[in-house]
Amino acid sequence: MFINEYPAKIPFDALKYLTGECNYGGRVTDDKDRRLILTILDTYYCDEAFKEGYKYSPSGLFYPPAPSKSMQPYLDYVATLPLITKPEVFGFHENADITKDLNNTNILFNSVLNAASSGGGIASSQEETVKKVCEFILADFPDNFNIEEAEK
Repeated sequence: MFINEYPAKIPFDALKYLTGECNYGGRVTDDKDRRLILTILDTYYCDEAFKEGYKYSPSGLFYPPAPSKSMQPYLDYVATLPLITKPEVFGFHENADITKDLNNTNILFNSVLNAASSGGGIASSQEETVKKVCEFILADFPDNFNIEEAEK
């Protein structure tokens, strides 16, 4: 609607407001987080994003694909993106990923240790309890994807 009303210039401020304040901002209660979202959107909603060679991240992995009337170039671009997004695309240092992984590991180990110390009546010793909890967690994992089938 905004783009049709303002064909000469894309209304980035309106788009940023709709995305950052209405869509995400309505779910974000902390003012500093809302400011962060709006700042990150400045990287994506800008005139420079339409210029050749513009990159969203320092590595150059993330960039706006060239405009095309066909969908195939966009699909080809998406296929080149990594499955796990690196923190650099959000403006974070690589250590943010390490910190996230460490926190997730600590949560997992603390949960297993809490289960082991509480006993829970599923096994006779702590080692058996931890083993049962690990087996239970591993049983919940889905089978590996058949990559060839998934790509089709």
